[in-house]
Amino acid sequence: MDITKSYGMEACVRLINLTNLTDSKLIERNLHRILDVSLISFDLENHALRFHYDDPGVYDEVIRELKRLGYPVDKCLYQGKDLPLQTS
Repeated sequence: MDITKSYGMEACVRLINLTNLTDSKLIERNLHRILDVSLISFDLENHALRFHYDDPGVYDEVIRELKRLGYPVDKCLYQGKDLPLQTS
């Protein structure tokens, strides 16, 4: 039996200054303090951050926090509804 679930919104952004694991750990620690942010992942080779969130206002809060930390967004690669996850 396959059940399709959706988890709110998803975004993928390219960051300025994201270069190593230390950067990603700092960002992850600070973003986890923001309610409704989850499933944070990084692509260091492409300087990208992917995260899930439940409320549209949370996206703006994440962008502000990244800028405050010294990792401003260079480009938003994707922002929209999560793709459904297939579970069985």
